[in-house]
Amino acid sequence: MIRWIRPRLGTAPFNEIPEGDFAVVDVRRLVDKSGNPSGAVLEAVEAGLQLLQAGRTVVIACDFGISRSNSIAAGVLSRAEGKRFDAALADVIDATGEAEIKIAMIETVRAALEPVSMRSDRSSLLITGGSGFIGRHLSPLLASGQRVLTPLRNTLDIEKGAAELGRYCCEQNIGQILHLAYPRAYTNTNAAGSSVNMLRAVLDVCKTLDIRLIFVSSWVVFSGYASTSLWADEGVALRPKGAYGDSKYIEEMLVRAHADRGDVKVSIARFAPVYGTGGDRPRLIGTFHQSLLRGDTISTHRFHNGRPALDLLHVTDAAQALRCLVNSRIDDVFHFGAGTLTETAAIAQMIAEIVQKPLRLDEIEIDDETSNVAMISSKAARRLGWKANVNIDTGLRRMLSITQ
Repeated sequence: MIRWIRPRLGTAPFNEIPEGDFAVVDVRRLVDKSGNPSGAVLEAVEAGLQLLQAGRTVVIACDFGISRSNSIAAGVLSRAEGKRFDAALADVIDATGEAEIKIAMIETVRAALEPVSMRSDRSSLLITGGSGFIGRHLSPLLASGQRVLTPLRNTLDIEKGAAELGRYCCEQNIGQILHLAYPRAYTNTNAAGSSVNMLRAVLDVCKTLDIRLIFVSSWVVFSGYASTSLWADEGVALRPKGAYGDSKYIEEMLVRAHADRGDVKVSIARFAPVYGTGGDRPRLIGTFHQSLLRGDTISTHRFHNGRPALDLLHVTDAAQALRCLVNSRIDDVFHFGAGTLTETAAIAQMIAEIVQKPLRLDEIEIDDETSNVAMISSKAARRLGWKANVNIDTGLRRMLSITQ
């Protein structure tokens, strides 16, 4: 099947080209990744261009009609119409609907056609998911002296693959990516798959364009420990549980594999549960609040090994942590948390006192083990100068003063 970019220029898998009066440019001799010599790339582009100029209908073909063919087609279109490679690539993606073009192949063609330094300006920061809860609190902290981009999904959708993200990063000269984007329904299996695909696109772009990555992970990579009080520093072995925990674990393994190979410079920020104004997590805060306003009884839980407790990190402290990582350029793993565990029943009591409502509690026995994890942040304090400044009582009062 041929996908037409222009009336006389298309791409296709080599074995699916129908009979017809086509001039086929076979680019299968190129490898489907980085490493192709510029001379071979330019030869393929020039072959397609000369055939077009001779009035022929040209089909550029590789094994699957995805990366090599479409990257070379963008090069041909760029030369034929006298436009920038990025503009030609956008036309190819729009016409073919192919968003999975490998960024390494794209950048090989770009470098052959427009040989410039691949080194990015380190002052430019892209925040994926920047319009979300943490991103909204972080952006104002970085505005002074920092070029920060927080595109909405209709401007940049990283679920469409590395090609779109790479094009955006080249256009905007991005030097660092802070990856906050995650599916909103974050605890199901579909979200896990989507999150890994997004991260792979980010990693491919960071590797190819030499962009530093700040990856935000979570305490849930320790949620498989059955403990009423696990004090987790960066040396504790990961042990996830549940779809979200497994997803973050897999993502961390991908990130660390790229870092260990020297492909990407990366910092990993593991956060305790983040709460605060404008957020809806942990959901028990909103649930407790609404139950108190209605006069309902609040149900808390008791597991085999005890009652659940949370190390809650206020969003302003989380934003300050990310600001430290952006500005420090220190590539390592850091834990960020308040470092204290508060039982859910005690959280309910605090909320009741804030809203001045009587508290009625009951307790449900749960046939499972609780995992209470406090994030030890001494390394962040020592190397980044960071500490949590907002205690849970102050944080809840700030949060609930807005919602009442």
